[in-house]
Amino acid sequence: MPLNTYTKICKVFFGKPKKEFIEKRNEKLHKYWGRLYRADAEFPETHQCEVDVNQREYPGYCADTFWDDVGIVDYKQYSKDGVKLSEFCQTQIKVGLVTHICVWRWFNNNIHEELFEGKSIGYELLGLVDANEALKVLDEKTNRFPYEYFSLHFGENVV
Repeated sequence: MPLNTYTKICKVFFGKPKKEFIEKRNEKLHKYWGRLYRADAEFPETHQCEVDVNQREYPGYCADTFWDDVGIVDYKQYSKDGVKLSEFCQTQIKVGLVTHICVWRWFNNNIHEELFEGKSIGYELLGLVDANEALKVLDEKTNRFPYEYFSLHFGENVV
C-alpha cells in the first residue's frame, strides 16, 4: 500500500461566506441540486482556497481544488455511513484526474445550518485520502467508503 494513503489533518476552520459565495450557491442550488445542504457543502473548499496559499480552485466542475504538492482534490463530507463518491467522481478518479479526497465535516456535530453572508461557520478538515485507495474499499451498492478504515489504519501521517 502506498505510503501516502492517508494524511490526518484534524484542523478546525471558521469563516464567513462572502456575497460571491452566496450568489454562486443560490445559482447552483436552483440550477443543479435543489437541496440547500448540498450547495452549502461547497463552502469548505471555497474557504480553503481563500485561506491556504497552497490551494486553488479547480477550473470547471470535474474536481474541487488543486493543492500544491498533493494534486487535484475533491472535497467530500464525512458521514458515519461512509463518504459518498458519486459515479461522476469515481470516473474522475479512474481517469487519473482526481488524486485525493479531502474528508471534512461541519464543526457543530456535522449538522448543516444554512449559510448566510457574513455569518461565521465552522468546519473541520479530517484527512486526505488517496483517491485510488478509496475506490478499493468502496461499497459498490452505496458508493461509500469507510473513512475510519483510513483514519484507524493509516493515521500516522499528520499535516
